[in-house]
Amino acid sequence: MTEIIFIVDLPITADSPDLVALKKAILSHSPHTSLKILPATAKIPSTGSIYPLTFNYPETLEFPGKSLYQQCKNIEHLRHWVETNLEYKTAQGNHWLPIVLTAKGPLYAEAIAESENRQAYEQPCHLSDALRQPLYHLAYELLTYLEATPTVYTLQFSYQGEEIFFDRLFPFPHESTRISLEVQKPDLFTCHGLCLTQQPILDLAIFPESITH
Repeated sequence: MTEIIFIVDLPITADSPDLVALKKAILSHSPHTSLKILPATAKIPSTGSIYPLTFNYPETLEFPGKSLYQQCKNIEHLRHWVETNLEYKTAQGNHWLPIVLTAKGPLYAEAIAESENRQAYEQPCHLSDALRQPLYHLAYELLTYLEATPTVYTLQFSYQGEEIFFDRLFPFPHESTRISLEVQKPDLFTCHGLCLTQQPILDLAIFPESITH
């Protein structure tokens, strides 16, 4: 039996809607999989496939994607690489681009932004084509450089006028992507589970009632 272990930050629990969606997606295609949700502070078994949903995993923990996680965790290094090789400026950001990396290539979800009072997230965040194209280019080149494997990534960024500023990359669905549970089909946690079980994802759609003009 295949065992999958997700490492999370407290106070997230196994019955939170995002993890329920993630588990449902995996079990629908791999019903004999054993799933465990463990806090970062727990003793992590050495068996099974480990997928942290946080950077707060034990430094001694070994898992297949650790090198990529370490590069994403080193924010200054990744910013320097982007500035040097892609010639994008960098700055702290309060927008997020979810990238669903399937075996056939990336699908870009609608961007997410903080609400005006910074107490919630909003999706979709409408971006002009002049912003979308360089943003998608940045995401594609970054994932290529990192030799990224199929899963959901979250690129944090900001913009001014028609210029994109790179902040950082999460190799998992960032907390902002929970808003997708309410507005997108399939939501980003379902997408994460489908990617991990190598299932196809053909399209991402925002519910019509979530689109405002």
